[in-house]
Amino acid sequence: MKNEIKFYHAYDEKGNIINIYDVTKDNRAKKYYCIGCNNEMCAVLGSVRKHHFRHKGECCSYESYLHKLSKKLLKEKFNSQKQFIIKYIIQYLCERAVNCKIEQLCSTKCNRTEQHELDLKEKYDLCEEEKTYNGFRADLMLSNSKDSNKIPLFIEISVTHDCEQSKLESGIPIIEIKITDEEVLQDIMENPFLTDIGNDIVRFYNLKKVTPIIPLDRIWISKDNDDVLRAYIVRNGQDGLNCHNVENNHRQDSIYEIAVPSNIRIRDTELDTYLFGLEKAVDSGLNLKYCDLCIHYKYCILKNITIIDNQTGQKAIRDLYVSQIQNLDKNTLASGCSKYFKNIYYIRTILNKLTKVPYWEWKKGND
Repeated sequence: MKNEIKFYHAYDEKGNIINIYDVTKDNRAKKYYCIGCNNEMCAVLGSVRKHHFRHKGECCSYESYLHKLSKKLLKEKFNSQKQFIIKYIIQYLCERAVNCKIEQLCSTKCNRTEQHELDLKEKYDLCEEEKTYNGFRADLMLSNSKDSNKIPLFIEISVTHDCEQSKLESGIPIIEIKITDEEVLQDIMENPFLTDIGNDIVRFYNLKKVTPIIPLDRIWISKDNDDVLRAYIVRNGQDGLNCHNVENNHRQDSIYEIAVPSNIRIRDTELDTYLFGLEKAVDSGLNLKYCDLCIHYKYCILKNITIIDNQTGQKAIRDLYVSQIQNLDKNTLASGCSKYFKNIYYIRTILNKLTKVPYWEWKKGND
């Protein structure tokens, strides 16, 4: 062992880890023991050389000492802190992006990188040394005592040997920390976040890549009991529809569907996905009737409509434009209107302006 290597930590008689800088002339005579080999050490507090612990007998392996010390201090840090925060870069990568309908959104939604912050104390409450999971032994394993199905996280200490490749490829979340000396370890302990503090000291595996899944709005057309075509919508993937299952995820009661990414914006204006779905349905040849798509819509008036004044609560009877009436069943009204005439010019004009909107179209019988 090279003479310049110094040991700055040791056990006291009670098994506590002691830093050499906490040793004074008053307590230097106490017994101290090596963290690596458990042999007795003495505190060297000279005025010339840097303070350190020295083996009373033969010096042990510094690698073993540093490896054990790192595990002990990191475990102590996890158990003693209210938060144990890690910061790492997540890479969002979608293998389906090349042929995807929303390819133009992938640069901002699918294929991107961003820094992610995670408090491990919110996911795990146990930190144990040398535990085994799926045939792999961890230097430190974080697990959840209340959820045995949660995949644990390994913290691996690399002094001279990096984590074996088979472990890195196991799919287990791993944080590998490269510790070459106690100064690096001290930087890790003092840093409020477990993050890359430079020189590739902290490395994250199986935490970085995420396959993005974008929820979709589903607009579907089906016939009601009176054989009238009606349009419905479920927004933001609340029925499980997303960009990965859209090709085969269809409702049994629908004859036509349009799926559009939720909250999509066109020229800084949020798209009305429901109306877009209706326009696509009519343009596809369906005899769907809806007030907004009628050539008379802007001038259509309903007579003797009862309204309630929001301030006084009093009722009044008025003639109102259809476009002014809230919560109107425009499917039923249009289907029973003898003057209904679809405004195909308006529909085509709008759709021509929305050619960049990514959408999936499905029609029953065309599978």
